Amino acid sequence: MHKGLDIEALTDFDKGINFNVGLFEGGTVSNAVPDYAKLTCDTRYTDYALLEEVLPKLQAIAAKQYVPDTKTVLKTVTEFQSMDEVPGTAALLQLVQEAAAECNLPQPTAKAVGGGSDSAYATVAGVPTICALGVQGVRNHTAEEFAVVDTLFSR
Repeated sequence: MHKGLDIEALTDFDKGINFNVGLFEGGTVSNAVPDYAKLTCDTRYTDYALLEEVLPKLQAIAAKQYVPDTKTVLKTVTEFQSMDEVPGTAALLQLVQEAAAECNLPQPTAKAVGGGSDSAYATVAGVPTICALGVQGVRNHTAEEFAVVDTLFSR
């Protein structure tokens, strides 16, 4: 738990980096010391260099011992690049706005949310990309996530 708090303390919204330790697991019953503890963290950053900057800090947290005779393994499961604006993105947004106007739909605006996205695979390759034009939904990235199918037409 201490390491989870240490990791969350690395969050710096002004710099554009966010850590969310959103999953803890370990043990089999509540009245026994668990044989292991595991935490899973989601990290979002507006610039890939920020991740390189905090990696040594994560390694230092992993190396620290709060409980004698324990060790921590730091493992990267999935890594996204940050979704950066590339040349041509503004022109692509203008086309999307024109299409929305022609269809009498609300005018989409640019919004930087700061972090990784599947769209980053395209922007890393230099392809102008607009993110978040899919169907609306709720409970994103959970087992209860679902999409509102009717919004496919307005989106």
